[in-house]
Parts: sequence; C-alpha cells; structure tokens
Amino acid sequence: KRADNPRIAQRIAFERSQLDKLHGVLEQWMPCTRDVVTDQMRAENILPNGDFEKGMDDIGHDTRWGEYRFNVIDGEAYHGKKCGEITVVEHGWARMVMNAPKGLDTNKKYALYCAVKTLDGADGAHFWFIPGGCNAQLYTLGPTNGQWYRAVFRNIEIRADGMQILLTVHGVPTTGRVLWDDVILLPEK
Repeated sequence: KRADNPRIAQRIAFERSQLDKLHGVLEQWMPCTRDVVTDQMRAENILPNGDFEKGMDDIGHDTRWGEYRFNVIDGEAYHGKKCGEITVVEHGWARMVMNAPKGLDTNKKYALYCAVKTLDGADGAHFWFIPGGCNAQLYTLGPTNGQWYRAVFRNIEIRADGMQILLTVHGVPTTGRVLWDDVILLPEK
C-alpha cells in the first residue's frame, strides 16, 4: 500500500534502497574462479597500492586491542606477486587502511573490488569503506576456507572527493590469517 505521509514514504524508500543494496552485495560475493575483474580494470585502479606490490607503502595499519602481525607476503597472492596479511596473535581489532587520492568526482558513482582469503581457522573478516562526506559502511566477509573470494560493492555515492578503505579483523576471526589482495576502486561506467 502506498504511504500517504511523505515522511513515511521517504523512510520506506530509504529502507528499500538499503535492502536492495544489501541484496546486491550478497550477489557480489563469489569465488575468484568466476572473477569479474579484468587487467584493464587493474590498470585503471585509482588506489595507488591495491595490489600490495609496493609493500606497505601507502597502507596504514594499526590495532585498537589484541595483538596482530601485519605482513606483505610473496607467493600466496591472488594477482601479482604480493598480498597483505593480518595474522591473529591475540584477537581484538586490527586494520589495514587504504586512501584514495583526492580528486574523486562527486557526480559519479564508484565500485570497489577486493579479493580475500581466510586461512588457518580464520572464520571471517570485515571490509569497511567510508565515502567522502558519507557514513562508513561495514560488511562481513568469509570464511573462504583457503580459497580466494571476490567481494564487489557497486553504486557507491560520495559527497566529498575522498574515500577510505579499511581491511579489518575485529572480534572475528579469533584465530588464523586473513589475506587481502587486488583492492580496486573505479568509477562506474
């Protein structure tokens, strides 16, 4: 039934958009054997070190509680030579931080892509993004049971020209390792 009160109609439209966004995200969690990312998309990536090939350059990392190891490792990457690793020593909160360079277009929508792998009993990970001028959005990913999976987030609106991406482990998992790779930010076409 159509809502007569404009405020109620606006609230219903907002809640429907959030449900549609969540449904879209659920459709975009897939094994990397069915990957949607191409080499051209990697070449156009706005993030300066989304493939970790420069080690920890341009990637912040910290913990709030617990104890973690942060590494950039060779030999287990999904694409290229290197990938980022968060290893749980004592569980709590840990994050790797990537920032898009200034100059994002507020008239465009953006898409984020990230490959993730959980190992050694890790039962999940978390992916946040904070579009400029908007609230942070959090998604729980995994577990992937030792396989690379792709998360895709589409139609991201921004109100200011920045974007921050947080690759996090907090609370879950309580053990194991989480690998991150191929983190890509692009305008939607």
